[in-house]
Amino acid sequence: MGVQPIDLQTMFAQLDKISNSQVQQTQAAQVQSALKQEELARKQTEAKATVEEPAKLGDGLASIKDQDKHHNGHNKNRKQKEDIDSESEEKEKSFFSDPTLGQHIDVSG
Repeated sequence: MGVQPIDLQTMFAQLDKISNSQVQQTQAAQVQSALKQEELARKQTEAKATVEEPAKLGDGLASIKDQDKHHNGHNKNRKQKEDIDSESEEKEKSFFSDPTLGQHIDVSG
């Protein structure tokens, strides 16, 4: 089974269309490759820009917050007691102050 001249005529006429489709397929593959590379580069820059949270950080923060609440409650109670104590001490302490105190300085020694 040989190649007939009519077959060659048909193949030569279609050769232009085939080459165009082949070029389009290779260009599409190149464009997809370029897009994948750009996406990968974008993900890498985002990964560099983000701060990763350590896995064990959650337990430590919760205990610190609990301790802060515990200490804040005691601090408030202490502060209230100190305010009450200072007010009672101020009431108990009544001392005399001289308005001319510190007005005259003896430099003769």
